[in-house]
Amino acid sequence: AFYQLCEMGDVDGIGYVLEHMDPPNYVRTSSEQPNVTYQKELIEFKNEKENHFPLMCALVKQNESLANFLLSYHLKIYTQYLFECDVGGKNSLMLASQFGLHEIVQQLVPLYKDKRKLTKSDNYEKDALMWASQGGFRQVVNILLPHFKEEGKITACASNGMNNIMLAAKYGHNDVLQILLPYFDDEQITAGNNNGVTALYFASQNGHYEVVKTLLPYFKKEGKIECKKWNCKTALDQARQNNHENIVQLLLNSTS
Repeated sequence: AFYQLCEMGDVDGIGYVLEHMDPPNYVRTSSEQPNVTYQKELIEFKNEKENHFPLMCALVKQNESLANFLLSYHLKIYTQYLFECDVGGKNSLMLASQFGLHEIVQQLVPLYKDKRKLTKSDNYEKDALMWASQGGFRQVVNILLPHFKEEGKITACASNGMNNIMLAAKYGHNDVLQILLPYFDDEQITAGNNNGVTALYFASQNGHYEVVKTLLPYFKKEGKIECKKWNCKTALDQARQNNHENIVQLLLNSTS
């Protein structure tokens, strides 16, 4: 029932349960003191399907007020549980980063005394920074960058070979791309994923003009503008196929 309240986003109901309800056969010694052990059991309860505890539920539903409320109990009672992962290998920091909840990320980061846990990856080798880059959450990226730099993980790749440059480019997040570029060398910027698909290819395919414009100098320098991918198509081919005429002209001007 407590988890269902979290799914419904009922902050008042959740607060009442945590402060006023007790486990069976428990008698309070003081009406002012809730059973901390019971509170701990409630905020640690996991559903069977996703292996989410209540805070994770709030993060997935992007309910920042509920997430803040539940996080305050974790900080008051027991913080270790915050590092637990769901069935996909994501912890609370990854989920908060995935959905751009920068205030939650800001609170969670200092709790990771071991930076290896902060920069850990999920079952697909995607870390919190990758999720933030993919979502275009500039504030989250800026919070995470110093810690990933310290661990040498900014240029890491997911299991499919995608790095942060590719993720930002694919989804058209030019502002995030601009933040990330100084941390990558030219070879890493122009690299391909496991299928040989580059950031320029993704941006051209998806019609992200500003991203293409940002990336072109790097690809021109490396001589990779006309590089063909696993499907024997170039970035220009993809732009033409998807009728992104402004990108087609931009690419043609760069190769002339």
